[in-house]
Amino acid sequence: MTGPYIVLAVELENIHKEKRFLPKDNAIIGFAMTNVMAELLEEHPALSGYTLNFNGCSGVAVVSCRDMSSLAGEAKKYAAAVCHALNRYLKFKVSIGMGSVCAHISDVAVSYREALAALEYRLIDDTRPVLSIEELEKEERKMPSFYPHQEVEAIVAALVSHDAEAAKSALRSFSQAARLSRSRLITFQSYHLLLASVIHAVESRGGSILHVLENNLFGQLRERKTSSEICDWFTEVCFPLLERMIAENDPGQLVKGKSDIMRVCQYIRENVQSDISLTQCSEMLSMTPPYVSRLFKKIMGFSFVEYVVTCKIEEAKRMLLETDLTLQEIAAYIGYTERNLSRIFQRYIHLTPGQFRAKHR
Repeated sequence: MTGPYIVLAVELENIHKEKRFLPKDNAIIGFAMTNVMAELLEEHPALSGYTLNFNGCSGVAVVSCRDMSSLAGEAKKYAAAVCHALNRYLKFKVSIGMGSVCAHISDVAVSYREALAALEYRLIDDTRPVLSIEELEKEERKMPSFYPHQEVEAIVAALVSHDAEAAKSALRSFSQAARLSRSRLITFQSYHLLLASVIHAVESRGGSILHVLENNLFGQLRERKTSSEICDWFTEVCFPLLERMIAENDPGQLVKGKSDIMRVCQYIRENVQSDISLTQCSEMLSMTPPYVSRLFKKIMGFSFVEYVVTCKIEEAKRMLLETDLTLQEIAAYIGYTERNLSRIFQRYIHLTPGQFRAKHR
C-alpha cells in the first residue's frame, strides 16, 4: 500500500508510418513492448514493480524503490534503457512519460495521468525520448506575442502556386513560432487554427468543403502526437490533398489529371484479369481514393467501378468469340464467378454469354 511509486507510460512513435504491421497487430506490438520492459526491470535491481499493456501500442510500468529520494533518478535510467532496447531489438522509436513520485498506492492513478500529460509535451519538444512531468513543469514558459499569420499566408500562397518546398518551409517556421509558448494547449490549438485557415483558403478558391469533410482531416490531425508527426502529416497528407482540390478548378492541372486517368485506364485494360481496386490505382498515382474517384468521373463521365466492369465484359466478349473456353473458365480468368458473369453480362449486353456466342460467332 505504501510507496514510493512512479508510473512510466511508453508510447510508440510514428505508428502511422509503420509498414511492418497492420492495425489489428497493435495488441501484439504492445505485448512485445511490455515483454522487453519486464525483462529490463529485472535487470535493474534498485527497482521493483510491474509492467502491463493496454490501449494498443503502449506500455505502462509502475515501479518502486526503497529509497524515495533516488526513485526518480533510477526510473529515468530504466526509461532510457527501455528506449534503447526497443530501438535496438524491435526497431521501435518510443517516447516515455514519467509521472511524479507518489507515496501511496491510491495515488498511482494520478502519477499515470501525469505521465500521459508529460507525453503531450512532445508537441513542444520531441527531441527528448524521456519526459518527466516534474522537470517539464519547472521549465520557464512565455506566452507568444502573436499568432504566426504571415506563415499561414505563406503556406496558402505556396499551395496555390503548387510549390511544395515553399509550403514545407513556411510550415517549419509556423511550427517554431507555435511552440514558443511552451504550452501544450496553445501549440495544439495553433495547428488546428492553421488547418482551419488553409481549408478556408481552399474553399474560397472553389474547393468543395464536402470533399474536405469526407477526409476527416481534423480527426487525422488529432491522432498525431508530436510536432514532427504533425508536420509530416501536413506535408505528406494534408497539403497534397488541398493542392489537388485547388487544381480541380485549374485548366492546366486538369490536363495533367486527364493524363493520370488515362494511365489508370490503361492499367485496368492491361490487368483486366486481376482484382483491380480504386485504392490500388490511387496508390499508383500517389493520390487519395476519393480524389481519384471524383477525377475519374469528371474526366470519363462514368465511375471507376463502371469502367472496370466494362473492361472485364469486353474481355469476356473477346474470349467468347475467339476461344473455345467454357463460361466457367472465362469467368475465372476475369475474376468473376460464372453466376456473376452471367448476371452482369445480361445487364450490360442484354444477352446471356451463351446467346452472345451463338449469335456473333
